[in-house]
Amino acid sequence: MKIISTPLSNTLPNTDLTANARLQRSEASETEAAATTTTSDLEEGLSFSPAAASDIDMDRVNEIRQALSEGTLQISSARISEGLASSVLELSGETTA
Repeated sequence: MKIISTPLSNTLPNTDLTANARLQRSEASETEAAATTTTSDLEEGLSFSPAAASDIDMDRVNEIRQALSEGTLQISSARISEGLASSVLELSGETTA
């Protein structure tokens, strides 16, 4: 069992946007002098081939980003497990009925 030292308040999504904004401001002021890696820093290091870009549904990506920012994203564990099982069967050469 891995024991984390990070407070749970930093690992769970906060749906109270006002409290979330206050938390972000306080965290930003605490880490202002520290070096940080942001999503945009990571995105700058990524490069996509035209073939890979065609596999990405940017409309869906934007929908997910908006739902995340609004705190309305719903994740279905059943859908994820069904998709994973289907992928495993497909890769192993089995067929799904």
